[in-house]
Amino acid sequence: MIWSLTRLNDTLYGAKRWADAEPFCRELLTQTQQQFGAEDPRTVAQMEVLAFSLLHQHKSLEAEQLIRDVLKVRETKQPDAWLTSRMRSLLGDALLNQKKYAEAEPLLLQGYEG
Repeated sequence: MIWSLTRLNDTLYGAKRWADAEPFCRELLTQTQQQFGAEDPRTVAQMEVLAFSLLHQHKSLEAEQLIRDVLKVRETKQPDAWLTSRMRSLLGDALLNQKKYAEAEPLLLQGYEG
């Protein structure tokens, strides 16, 4: 089941059909969380995919919480990895889109520096 959903999601996501991909992203996230656990790399990666999809749809507030959850795991398990820096940048982007400039700036700078 996960494999079929992944292929469908990848196709829609690759075609930049963010809204169409979103329900499949959500279902994949639910299934990966149940099968592998909340901090498993596969679950965290699926959270990132959903966050990207939400950002592309201008759903920054919803994406913000997902990104914060991913960032928490990444900072614990891979504090110096480029993926952690990328998530800081994405969080900054989500906050910037919400006009939370003071909160966004340090994250964008940290993401760039990483």
